[in-house]
Amino acid sequence: MSDDKLRRRLHNGVRKFSRHGAVKTRDWARFASHICYHKGDFKNLQTYTALGEQCAKLEKAWGSKACRIFYMATPPSMFGEIPNYLRQGRVGG
Repeated sequence: MSDDKLRRRLHNGVRKFSRHGAVKTRDWARFASHICYHKGDFKNLQTYTALGEQCAKLEKAWGSKACRIFYMATPPSMFGEIPNYLRQGRVGG
């Protein structure tokens, strides 16, 4: 999946399910420009290291420390493991 495909998918969801009505095009574009897709194996520490590097690179480009939200489609068995990998990969900020 590309960044743009993810952004379109999320935007469609916001349009469909928003309790606050339609989002302004300008507001969505500003928000969506900060959405990135990163594919990886959640049992591989390198995935999290690369994700941490990507986050650091984006924060440097933005000149600001970012609040991070991660969406991960994962099996229940990984729920307790992923926070450890995020910490080890220095993704938590």
